[in-house]
Amino acid sequence: DRYVDCAGQSFRDFLAGKLRLIPSKREGSVDGGTFELTTCEFDLLEALLRSRDTVATKDDLSLSVLGRRREPYDRSIDVHVSNLRKKLSVISGKTIEVETVRAVGYRLKVAS
Repeated sequence: DRYVDCAGQSFRDFLAGKLRLIPSKREGSVDGGTFELTTCEFDLLEALLRSRDTVATKDDLSLSVLGRRREPYDRSIDVHVSNLRKKLSVISGKTIEVETVRAVGYRLKVAS
């Protein structure tokens, strides 16, 4: 992680393996090649990076990514995870994956 002080504000860039995410610019790259994500996909990837090696629960992800509590039978986060997985597989092959932790949530796995 890297902290940058710019005009009195602190921003946190995430570095994990070949993945770099710059929330202040809403930019991401893998091995120097940039990629595009929807707003929800970007926020989801950022939330997964923030949780590091711990599992991010679906309830926590719903609050931080969608800005609302998860409802019973709500599959919104699952759909966004599915879309993010597809894009990450194209971008990185198998070096960056979103792992499902059954009945709990998701965890980001990044190979070195």
